[in-house]
Amino acid sequence: MSTIAEVVETWESLDYEEKEMTLEILQKGFAELKRQALVDRIYEAEQNYTDGKVKSGSADDLFEEMNNV
Repeated sequence: MSTIAEVVETWESLDYEEKEMTLEILQKGFAELKRQALVDRIYEAEQNYTDGKVKSGSADDLFEEMNNV
């Protein structure tokens, strides 16, 4: 049996309170994953800035550059 099938089977065997508690745990865990992804992206952006890989300009400058590629 696959892992997901096992999870679904276990989920179905839980009572309401256990399902509610499990859902809260999963939601908190997913929120932490999203926070970590954001931290990783911020670090990457800061590193790009430090390495000089970031350009500044207006939206018009961006569109002009995109049209010249």
